[in-house]
Amino acid sequence: MGFVKGKNIVGWPSTVISNGVLEKFHPLPDAKRPKALQDKFIILSVGRLAKEKEQYKIIKAIEQSKYQDKIQLVLIGKGICKQELLEMGRSLANPVMIDGGISTQALIEWYN
Repeated sequence: MGFVKGKNIVGWPSTVISNGVLEKFHPLPDAKRPKALQDKFIILSVGRLAKEKEQYKIIKAIEQSKYQDKIQLVLIGKGICKQELLEMGRSLANPVMIDGGISTQALIEWYN
């Protein structure tokens, strides 16, 4: 059980549903990072800022990384945990950046 044979899972008819990625979110050929982030490994998380999303685990992981000074965490979203995450993120070599309510174009630029 639990394995895939062709397009059937364990003998039952099935269909693959792809959520896909809108073309506007595909990599831009001329994308450029802001100068302040050019030498950073960016971790981007997009979504509601809430306990059950566990963004705090990303902060704790970065705190333990020997590469902490090279990592920039960017959280895009709104939610009740914004202040808590900002406070936790102040302990990082590169404090967490939180941006909420951004335009689709700004989001596309962050993804690139």
